[in-house]
Amino acid sequence: MKKLSPNVVIFLIVTITFLTLVGTINDFNDGVSEVHGEWSSVIGEQVIDSAVVWEEQDITINGSLFIMPGGSLTIRSSVVRVLVDYNGENWIEVFSGGRLNIINSRIYGYHPYHPYRSFILVHNNASVLIDSSEVANMGYGYGGCLREGIYVNSSEVTIQGSYFHDVHVINLANVSMVDIARNTFACETMVILGSRVNIRENTFSGVDLYAFINDSLIAFNTFVSGTLIIDGNNDSFISNWMMDCHNVFSASNSLIVNDTFIYRDKSWLGINLRSMNTSFINNKVYSSYSVQLSDSHNITMIENIFAKSRTGLEIYWSSEITCKSNVFMNNDIGLIINNSSSRVHCYLNDFVGNGINAIDEGSNPFDNGSIGNYWDDYNGSDINNDGVGDSPYYLDNNSVDRYPLVNSINYEEDKPVINKAIRRPTDIVEGQRVIVMVNATDDSGILLVILSYYDGLAWFNITMHYNDETGFYEAEIPALPSGVNVSYRIYVCDIYLNWSVSRTYSYVVKEKFRINTGILMSFLAILALITTVSILALKQKKHY
Repeated sequence: MKKLSPNVVIFLIVTITFLTLVGTINDFNDGVSEVHGEWSSVIGEQVIDSAVVWEEQDITINGSLFIMPGGSLTIRSSVVRVLVDYNGENWIEVFSGGRLNIINSRIYGYHPYHPYRSFILVHNNASVLIDSSEVANMGYGYGGCLREGIYVNSSEVTIQGSYFHDVHVINLANVSMVDIARNTFACETMVILGSRVNIRENTFSGVDLYAFINDSLIAFNTFVSGTLIIDGNNDSFISNWMMDCHNVFSASNSLIVNDTFIYRDKSWLGINLRSMNTSFINNKVYSSYSVQLSDSHNITMIENIFAKSRTGLEIYWSSEITCKSNVFMNNDIGLIINNSSSRVHCYLNDFVGNGINAIDEGSNPFDNGSIGNYWDDYNGSDINNDGVGDSPYYLDNNSVDRYPLVNSINYEEDKPVINKAIRRPTDIVEGQRVIVMVNATDDSGILLVILSYYDGLAWFNITMHYNDETGFYEAEIPALPSGVNVSYRIYVCDIYLNWSVSRTYSYVVKEKFRINTGILMSFLAILALITTVSILALKQKKHY
């Protein structure tokens, strides 16, 4: 085999290098392109009575889709449109014994010119799986409950990792042992009736959720706007984040633990709790109208924060209430106990910065016989330095804290510590998004971390989210054009509303490096010509 001459080798190396470079730069410039195909097929009414799989299909159904007893349809990595000329003309229906699996697909009602909708109906003992999919344009307000959107009357249902929007009502009726996880719901109304339901790690945006459930778990969800009503027995509502959401809890023998409730202003009602034998523990409520405890008995309220509200906590027509180790701070009124309530036991609480710390219309005890509460307007002495004031604290003639504390128990004013802030990448070119990461700590707990950035025209605020793997709070600054001088800073707030602010960081968005195609091709042509001449000269030399 002949060896390649040094000139040929050099030519090949240089050419491959430049072609690779061009390919890399083209990929960098163009990014990921999306190709949207035309409708692959239009089919009429479908009756599924055996095992059928639609995979990587783009289908428009000009009719209804019926899955009969013993039939199953798996829709995987596909788009399915249900064509309707008016609301509810065509729909998807799964009969008892049938099965519908929607996996990594998009299902929606469709009309080319009007927002008409289809609906999905699942009968008792049918089975449905919706996984990593999008469901839209379902249900309308005057079709009756079966046509209002997605109606499932079966316990054999799993809904996970999916996105529901433009859906009038999702109604899960008579369900049991159902898992609803990691979804985004942007529908109008959702109704769940059943037991042993796990609702976890979902986002509800503008949804009115009515959950009539027993022995169920609602945990690690985010609720934005809308209404949440929970009515049942032996339920757990744990580590949820609520923003501008009206809440009614009528679940008895239940737990409401480690939840955060934030409201836009004091005009929002906030939380109405009507229950028996329920614990309200380690929750944080900010800027609500109030938390109203009414018609309730044997309620434990421990280690909560009621802050910046019209009234932190109001207790009406209730009895046997333990109110212990809470912080009432910066409210118009910290606590109101109506004269219809009795046996309300308040001690070890902090009352700080309220317009009025507490009003008791009855004569409830504000100590446990040896220790009381911390009142920031208490001006008594503590001569023996035992932490207990030497004189009582009077709310009025009938309501007295006999052992007021001279130091706060839980409330503190230490600011969070911003340990480290980084961005990736450090040098930014046009078209690149920037990830900002911050490590921050606070002994009491961090409530909120905000990235505030300036794009040359205006300031924008983004909530940063904690990454368990990295230990950093993270947020993204979108891609911006070259030449923009971006400034950003980080705000960290702890649960007692103490704020820390980072220094201001900045970067300038650079222009992408681009190769002039004409110059490149000219260079390659000249290089090829030189190489060819060199090869010919070498051959001619060997010939002589």
